[in-house]
Amino acid sequence: MTNCPTVLSRGSCTVPNCAHEHNILVCEPCGFIADDANAYTGHLTSNRHKTRIAGRGITLYCPICEMNIESGTWASHKAGSNHLKQAIRKGASPDVDPEEGANDQGQKYCQLCKLAVENSKWVRHKRGTWHLKRKDFAAYQAALVDAERDKNGISTNGKLGFGIVDFTKTKKTVTRPIVLKATAANVRVRLTDSKLVSSRANMDTTLVSFILFFLANDTFILVLL
Repeated sequence: MTNCPTVLSRGSCTVPNCAHEHNILVCEPCGFIADDANAYTGHLTSNRHKTRIAGRGITLYCPICEMNIESGTWASHKAGSNHLKQAIRKGASPDVDPEEGANDQGQKYCQLCKLAVENSKWVRHKRGTWHLKRKDFAAYQAALVDAERDKNGISTNGKLGFGIVDFTKTKKTVTRPIVLKATAANVRVRLTDSKLVSSRANMDTTLVSFILFFLANDTFILVLL
């Protein structure tokens, strides 16, 4: 089953009888969207994933030396004589934290990939498989953020995401208290249903139930169960 294109582009899906997968499996550190569970498992065991989780394979910037540094060599760079000399010359402490990579002489910094790329290879990099995967991931993340924004005179406060819940290990109900409030004048709202993004539109049931506690001023607290 392929990932739902509507969920990927809009953050949710209300298409009747949608046959696509709504439970989108992603790896945030790598900026990776898996096509299915097997691809996700394979990614987690890949060298690329292990390298990124270990903090290697990205570009950092040294504010003392004013240059990009490969993350795997940061410790040796900071302990090196050239770094120490630059710190002394500037009257600064050599014990600094690295910053995000930056455009440097002969290099452009890719914020999606967290990598400095030589100018001569920049066009090829942007067409590369992993850059495009991370571009898709960034678009999906933006769609999720937009889906959670206040809309139509209704404000939402509270943590909406459940994260990954293992029902075989969870012994108690997982709850998320959310405050919904009508912010526009003369707006009356009634909540009739709730659904997880991961639930397909053609499902008759959902794992989500809710309890409403009505307060004053068109405000009510929604507790998702």
